[in-house]
Amino acid sequence: NAQNSNETSIRFDQSQKIKDVLSFVQSKYVDSIESKIATDLALGALLSNLDPYSEYIPSQYMHKYADQIQGKIRGIGIDLVEIDSQLMVSQVRSQSPAAIAGISVGDYILEIENHAVIPFLTNPDSIAYFIENYESDSILLKWKNHIQNQIQKEKIAIAELDEHPVT
Repeated sequence: NAQNSNETSIRFDQSQKIKDVLSFVQSKYVDSIESKIATDLALGALLSNLDPYSEYIPSQYMHKYADQIQGKIRGIGIDLVEIDSQLMVSQVRSQSPAAIAGISVGDYILEIENHAVIPFLTNPDSIAYFIENYESDSILLKWKNHIQNQIQKEKIAIAELDEHPVT
């Protein structure tokens, strides 16, 4: 069992290395570092480098992932795609806040909360994430209606939407 003892010692040395580095950085770094955030970042980096499918989910986000698995998301009810360097609405869920506001497939999203949507700096996933995590019950959206060729701007409710989970 000398081999098992040696493996345990190596594992301890490696975990101690992480603790030592974190302690050193906390004592010497010019700004304060929250150990929970640093640990979450380190674990995220470790797992994301294993393969394209591994991901670390911090405990405070587990309920969001559970909701997504169960088919519940927070949003306005649109899907976006990047077309010709613009973010175009590719789907509008019926009876969603976006549908009620008059957004339709083919419309282009121009601004969110008075910030220009710049496709090469943002992408459909980052916009969805921003809306899902926005700390208000509504969001100001500016879009170009492709049918009427008009710019529209309106506060749109953010709601809990039912999605069909992947089975």
